[in-house]
Amino acid sequence: MQHNTLDKPNLSVHNQQPMQGLGPYTLLDASVEEAFTNIAHILTQVFQTPGALISLADQDRVVFKANVGLSDADALDLAGRLCSQALHTTEALVFDDLLEEPHRSTLPFVAGALTLRFFAGTAIRTSNGIPAGTICVLDTQPRSFSESDRQMLQRFAALATHQLDLQLPLVSDTTVRTETALHRSRSLMHDTLSAGLVATWFWDIQANKLYADGDLARLFGADAEQTASGMPIESFADSVHPDDREHVRTLFQQALASGKKFEADHRVINPEGEVRWVIARGRFDYNDQREPISFLGVLVDITDRKLAELKHQEGEERLTLAMEAASSGTWDFDLLTGKAQWSPNCKQLFGLPPDAPITADDLLARVHPADRERVRLANRRAIDPEGDGDHDVVFRTIGEADQQERWVRAKGRTVRNDQGRIVRFAGIVVDITELKQMQEALRKSVEEQEKQVQERTQELGETNEKLRKSNERLEQFAYVASHDLQEPLRKIQSFGQILHNEYAPALGSDGQDLLRRMQSAAERMSTLIHDLLNYSRLSTKRDSFQPVALETLANDVLSDLEMRIRDTQATIHVDPLPVVMGDTHQLRQLFQNLLSNSLKFTRPGVTPVIAINHRLILTTDLPSTVRPDHEAPAYHQINFKDNGIGFDEKYLELIFQVFQRLHSRTQFAGTGIGLAICEKVVDNHNGVITATSQPGQGATFQVYLPADQPTTS
Repeated sequence: MQHNTLDKPNLSVHNQQPMQGLGPYTLLDASVEEAFTNIAHILTQVFQTPGALISLADQDRVVFKANVGLSDADALDLAGRLCSQALHTTEALVFDDLLEEPHRSTLPFVAGALTLRFFAGTAIRTSNGIPAGTICVLDTQPRSFSESDRQMLQRFAALATHQLDLQLPLVSDTTVRTETALHRSRSLMHDTLSAGLVATWFWDIQANKLYADGDLARLFGADAEQTASGMPIESFADSVHPDDREHVRTLFQQALASGKKFEADHRVINPEGEVRWVIARGRFDYNDQREPISFLGVLVDITDRKLAELKHQEGEERLTLAMEAASSGTWDFDLLTGKAQWSPNCKQLFGLPPDAPITADDLLARVHPADRERVRLANRRAIDPEGDGDHDVVFRTIGEADQQERWVRAKGRTVRNDQGRIVRFAGIVVDITELKQMQEALRKSVEEQEKQVQERTQELGETNEKLRKSNERLEQFAYVASHDLQEPLRKIQSFGQILHNEYAPALGSDGQDLLRRMQSAAERMSTLIHDLLNYSRLSTKRDSFQPVALETLANDVLSDLEMRIRDTQATIHVDPLPVVMGDTHQLRQLFQNLLSNSLKFTRPGVTPVIAINHRLILTTDLPSTVRPDHEAPAYHQINFKDNGIGFDEKYLELIFQVFQRLHSRTQFAGTGIGLAICEKVVDNHNGVITATSQPGQGATFQVYLPADQPTTS
């Protein structure tokens, strides 16, 4: 068979001796291509490659015995180069990408029309370990080859060795020779195919005896000794999965009728009830009358790969559902082959039909013109070998048919091989149109709110200006009240005093009573004007805050009230008080008003007892009724406690209002402004004032001042 022979292979001298291993065989020119072709076809199915090659060699020639997917010229060239190299390696020879191999990228079958990129091959050895040929798988695309793939390739090499043993010219009778060869190779097959992934069988149709190795017997739950001596084929057919049985039977009958090879992948059920996936392949032999006489087949256990495929398919389906629910799509670009995959959702996000064949340029053309260059640069940066491989860009797309504008976010990264070369660029595209619309609506809302804030700020400024002018007028009024109103009162009081001193006898008792009433009213009016001026000053004037020693301030107030304290024989206790930031004049008025009230509202026959104490309280521990407007970590609580007449707490809010009195003027003198002034002072200091009391049991006024009071108000 000269068409598949390469004379004078490039073999080194020290490798010529092992090549004599084919001496006992008569295979180089024997017609055994059919058995090896079956193995080669199974190789392409198991490894999912478009090509496979099985070659034999001696010291003079390299001959390929099976060729799937290659021209004869390419097969001869490959057999004489890479296959010969694999012949002398103890392990599988693998090239993931021949273009990355400096000494092989220029080989004709790599640089030429074939453009071979992937090669994996291993030696076929005789029963005594001498190399006799090679078995190879090939692809025009780069790919990875795992350790389990290498082991699988070794098992197929052992299967090829088994075919060599079947050809030993030990016995002339075909049937006996086949049975004897099976026994001779059983030990080798058991060692190399112990994983049970590859099994062989021979069916003598006329005798209806099927001969198989131990692995096939174990897979189908048959007795190994019985399978070695032959069993009816029905014993094996019953192990085919019920759902696949009719399909396998149909393919078997078609192969029998047509004379073509039989191949099928299906499930079998082993004795333990475990379901296994297998690839079955073989061919019928016929006599001169075209009657089938035998069938030689190979079976490969592909359960792991099949389950992985099904799991991957299930995962892909779930991912697709998740992506559809999230309005997302995926892309995967192979930089070695230039091939790219875009999910239907990805295409839709670019405004393209989901089933349309497209390129990267098609997608880029659908990017909004204003964003296109930015996206192009982002893609270039992502696949830059010097970059980090990250890709994250937001842009707009324009639909091809509907011209709809969509906002999308593309996020992905590159993948490098073991040599650090970028081989893939993959990621997802997410529809963020609704998010962008929400952001735009939010932006407009914020702009509108900012506009309203500006308008209200302007209104507030105008209001503040009006308030400032109003305060100025109020200050002017206070000045007028202080001078112009009090001046007539002072004259009334002066003239009244003159009348009382010089003309009292002439007025008589009724005239003197009227004079006293006039003087009392004038005094009350003067006091009222004085208190109103004090209250108005609290609203219009605030001096800069300074440290105020409350204990010193309290002692000064007590000194001013010395005469009243002596008259009432009151006992006053003042605990150590803190230093706070505040207005000295206002705080002095606060202390004076509260102490004056305690000295005024006393019970008849009861000596007044007044106590002033302090404690620091955390904001979190403030009573629920105390809600200061100013936020501070802690407050000074200053208590003014007396044993006076007290009051009903239902009037608590009333007592802090201007001109509100709980008692008549004849019972207790006053204008009803004192506690309103106290509340105003505390409010000016960002604090709170409240009280607790019961009628006849005294009252306690609590003043809360911030412990972090600023230096200015």
